Amino acid sequence: MFNMFGGGGDESASARPNAAHTAAATTTSGGGGRGSSPQSYYIWGGPGCGKTYTMDLFYDNVEFTNSRKRRVHFHHFMIGVHKRLHKVGKLTVVAQEIAESADLLCFDEFQVTDIADAMMLKQLFEQLFAAGTTVVATSNRHPDELYKNGLQRVLFLPFIDYLKQRCRVLEVASEQDYRLRGGVGLGMGLEGDAATSAAASGGGDCATRALERRRSNFLNERSKGHAELFHTLFQQACGGSRVVGEVLSVYGHSFTAPEAVPDKQLAKFSFDAICDGAYGAADYIEVGERYKTIFLYDVPQVTIIMST
Repeated sequence: MFNMFGGGGDESASARPNAAHTAAATTTSGGGGRGSSPQSYYIWGGPGCGKTYTMDLFYDNVEFTNSRKRRVHFHHFMIGVHKRLHKVGKLTVVAQEIAESADLLCFDEFQVTDIADAMMLKQLFEQLFAAGTTVVATSNRHPDELYKNGLQRVLFLPFIDYLKQRCRVLEVASEQDYRLRGGVGLGMGLEGDAATSAAASGGGDCATRALERRRSNFLNERSKGHAELFHTLFQQACGGSRVVGEVLSVYGHSFTAPEAVPDKQLAKFSFDAICDGAYGAADYIEVGERYKTIFLYDVPQVTIIMST
């Protein structure tokens, strides 16, 4: 991890628990002041390899004057930029406001899919770096892969070059998906008698066996007992509360959750209902903030053609 945050050497590293202390010591050595930002970092790698864990260790331990640091999902950040830009009209003003509020910006899930974001990022980051802001970002993609196949991508390429110039690009290489280790699984925290009750409340022996056999968040409706178990777990999560349709308002348009339990922050969607519409990052962020648990059914076998 010393190599990852300023120690030199190979740009491919594995996440280790002491990452934050090394990162904090290295970054704060630049002073964290205005006008001369310490080294910024772009950390990329496959899902579950420890990128976010590493960044969060760093964020939790690094110290800046007056705690001028901010950790945010990149899509949340860009939505805020667009909102503020709509009010003040000048990107330079928005960038100045951001820089004045934070010496350190930690972005999780740095991804560019929107042409409006793509066209403004170079100017925005130039202003932030010029003001002395340090950036640490995580992404599933190497910078060269950002906004791949996007509209007018040729206009975005200068930002990629600028990003690689201002940030040290680090790959976290791991064959282990740490998200799958020590997770809860199908019972959503139901253990012992509670798990037995969940299965027995409507699923019968097949549901019980399915629950015991597979501690996972995925069910195959063609497998015996899994459809029953899906229904049983949803009813258990509802806790007797009424299931209703709920309409969310997202920047002037509506997003409908056909089966929701508002007081439980719970919803159930078919794959087509939530994935086959003209929805963007802002819609899914709103859904994620509104509902802490989502049941998704009728998920097809996804093909390369479907992904486009």
